Amino acid sequence: MSFSREPKARREALSKQLPLREGRKVAFHPPAGKPADGSTPDGDENTWILAVVTKCINQDRNRYEVQDAEPHEAGQPGLFYNTTLRAIIPLPDPDAHPSSPSHLNAYQEFPVGSVVMALYPDTSCFYRAEVLASPRDMQVASRGQSSKHVPTYKLKFEDDDDQEHAVSALWVVEWPGS
Repeated sequence: MSFSREPKARREALSKQLPLREGRKVAFHPPAGKPADGSTPDGDENTWILAVVTKCINQDRNRYEVQDAEPHEAGQPGLFYNTTLRAIIPLPDPDAHPSSPSHLNAYQEFPVGSVVMALYPDTSCFYRAEVLASPRDMQVASRGQSSKHVPTYKLKFEDDDDQEHAVSALWVVEWPGS
């Protein structure tokens, strides 16, 4: 599955996964002027956050309500947004059947050198990163994993002082280029 900003191409690529079910985790691009953290809007085209689908709006497979996975203020649940597929990238569903189009198996594996979007460790924000090692490379490096092994990428995030991070493949998707 690959990301495209062209609505028709996106709908076709996602069609087997639609409608997105309640509870599905997604990368979400909040609308300009309404930042997820309540701060001053920066209108950054590259701001993507972790969100959860709360419902499909009016049985329209293209319209959803999502909730920011990060609490808004001390103890307050994350903000809710009405949005369309244009601002959503569905993440692989760890609970999906292995043959499901929502399962990690249906998502492409990014080769070394690829530019991806990934959840930065211990945050709820996605950032641009470069693949240093694919899950296949990582598996070879750590032989003898159990069948419960979650595929992992080694990534270098942009503007992160060349640090390397291991990130679960469940949190790595194609960079949503314009």
